[in-house]
Amino acid sequence: RRLTGRMPYPVLMLQPLLLAELFGGRDYSRIYGLSQLLSTLGVAAGPALLGLLFDVNGRYLEAFGLAAGASAIALVAMLIAGPFPTAAPDES
Repeated sequence: RRLTGRMPYPVLMLQPLLLAELFGGRDYSRIYGLSQLLSTLGVAAGPALLGLLFDVNGRYLEAFGLAAGASAIALVAMLIAGPFPTAAPDES
């Protein structure tokens, strides 16, 4: 039980909620489908690509470098996107 908060499940559960909050209900299914397609392709191709890099080079340096580079690109994209938008307080 103690490891549950350290696992990727909270992120997986939050992704659909964040997409719905950001893009609304009208375009949700299309955006969520594309998001899941890209995630699945990355999860499927990542280990094979990193294994291929190991087979070609005989070491993990290039594979880990590629993974670190992909993480750095994701970090820059998140920083460019900025903070999660919040709704303005209702002034009634």
